[in-house]
Amino acid sequence: MTTKKTHVNSRSLFARLSHLDKLLFAKNLSIMVRAGLPLKQAVGLLENQSSSGTMRKISHNLSHDLDNGLSLAQGLKKYRRIFGNLFISLIAIGEESGSLDQSLDHLAKQLEESYELKKKVQAAMVYPIIILSISVLLGAGVIFFILPKLIPLFESLKITLPWSTRLIIWLANVTKNYFYIILSAFLFVIIGLPIISRIKIIKNINHIIWLKLPLIKQLIQQINMANFCRILSVLLKGGIPLAQAMEITGQSTDNLVYQHHLNKTAIFVQEGKNISDYFTIYPQIFSTNTTQLIRAAENSGKLEEILMYLAEFYDKESGRRLENLSNLIGPILLLAIGLVVTILALGIVTPIYQMSQGIVK
Repeated sequence: MTTKKTHVNSRSLFARLSHLDKLLFAKNLSIMVRAGLPLKQAVGLLENQSSSGTMRKISHNLSHDLDNGLSLAQGLKKYRRIFGNLFISLIAIGEESGSLDQSLDHLAKQLEESYELKKKVQAAMVYPIIILSISVLLGAGVIFFILPKLIPLFESLKITLPWSTRLIIWLANVTKNYFYIILSAFLFVIIGLPIISRIKIIKNINHIIWLKLPLIKQLIQQINMANFCRILSVLLKGGIPLAQAMEITGQSTDNLVYQHHLNKTAIFVQEGKNISDYFTIYPQIFSTNTTQLIRAAENSGKLEEILMYLAEFYDKESGRRLENLSNLIGPILLLAIGLVVTILALGIVTPIYQMSQGIVK
């Protein structure tokens, strides 16, 4: 098999790895290197073991690079868009210091914590999404299959229709007359909106708005602070200087608001100032308690330990808040669905009841 056939272009739309693939790569490579396997052999085993086609091709190319005398970090730099600066920097430091297994272990732990947090967010969204999906399907069923048979009957009645029935008839007519517009809007929300939201300026606006919403503002702050503290702690533990570690941490942050502030913090650190000096200026982004703890850690020389403590604290707090938010959204959605069902029932049953009363009289 030639190198050309197995080449993976990091700019390709399809050259992507899931968070789990990168986690397994770091964890399995850490175990094999710690067990004493030569790096070339360990990467070759990963090529055979991986269930991801992209990961197998990348592992094959990395193995080829190692054969040609390149380091693992140099090989990974070709896939910077896939792995990111955090991944590559930790491996580079590990190779230079002779502690690659430890760097991989730190990296695997960071990726695992990040992965668990993503799973918590996804799990918290499952119940609301199921309820909303069922609601949309039920609403569509009523509008497209039940109402077309009942509306002619209602309109033929010589009675004053109740407001709920008039509302249902109006909704049915709007849906019928503007079906393609409504369908296009629905498809845009489902397909187009996620694509547009990846544009940097739109993404930045979204992140600013999310940080102003009362119910989820603190959750987003906790998730981003957990991410910041964990990444910076792992980088410092890996032996990366603080200024460089802050720069990598900013680049590794998904939220553009926090990315901006962490990049500014990195400049502060490069100028010889402390992290807490910048955090103090923006208490709405970085909580006062966190800033005070970081200041104390900077003064005591225990920044790495305090950052990991804060990461664990924010992980627990964000998990608790996610659970509370999910528990709050569920009943609200059920109440809204109950209200819609009640209006539909009244709108359909009331005219039929009035008609039957007229027949009896």
